[in-house]
Amino acid sequence: MKTIATIALLAASVITSHAAIVITAAEVGGNVVISGSGSIDLAGAAPGGPTILGDDALIIPNGAAVGYDALGGGTTLYDSYIAISPGPFGTGGATTTPIVSGDPFFVAGGLIGLPPGYVSNAPISFSSTYVGTTFAGLGITTPVASVWALPSDTVTLTVGSVPEPSTYIAGAGLLGLGTMVWLRRRKLKQST
Repeated sequence: MKTIATIALLAASVITSHAAIVITAAEVGGNVVISGSGSIDLAGAAPGGPTILGDDALIIPNGAAVGYDALGGGTTLYDSYIAISPGPFGTGGATTTPIVSGDPFFVAGGLIGLPPGYVSNAPISFSSTYVGTTFAGLGITTPVASVWALPSDTVTLTVGSVPEPSTYIAGAGLLGLGTMVWLRRRKLKQST
């Protein structure tokens, strides 16, 4: 039983130890709501220079871009970092929206933009609502999971019913735990 408890704790620590930003997109009541939260570990990240978004919020599926400027009407000077881009997540061009909240943040092509003066692993959260539209209306491919990668962390965008990577890890942990219980019971039956 001690082994099973140890494996369960190990699986739980693997699931919760990765600090990343996860962005989800959902169709809600005739709107598309995009929200994200998490933190970014900047260890080894190469600065991309100061960057201005130019809009309160935007989504550009064919340019692999999602952004929020909750601080100042598209004029925030972000701290940006060079990332490996996943490529387009649809065919749609730029769409902007005025309904935003939270911290300024963007991913665009090979850049990740963080709030000015961002400190590694500090929490970030944001959301944006595109009123009166759908994924198809924005030109977003569904389902999709796009990942922008820094040396020590990632930003993941999920659209539709794509499970997050932690879902697979949790499933594997539960499968392993179930297998161990089954083997232990089988061994006890054989020994009696």
